[in-house]
Amino acid sequence: SALATATKSVVFPLLLAPITDLLIEFRKTLYRYDAEASIQGGIAHHRRILERIRAGDVDGARAAMRSHLDQARNLEHARQIREMSGGSVP
Repeated sequence: SALATATKSVVFPLLLAPITDLLIEFRKTLYRYDAEASIQGGIAHHRRILERIRAGDVDGARAAMRSHLDQARNLEHARQIREMSGGSVP
């Protein structure tokens, strides 16, 4: 939400608003599965994204965001596999 506002785009916050609650629930699920990887990885990725944005590095920011999304997708995939194999997910 802060990033959406920082873009100074009228459209981006409007696009993000409908999925904000879903993103929060997704984060909570990952935090319950692997809190350290979720939180520390998320912070590191957010830091890289912000650094690239501040540097005006569009390609770098895009790559950092893609890496962040890949990390979240990998954690979710691992959580699903663990759940399907009978492992407990808090």
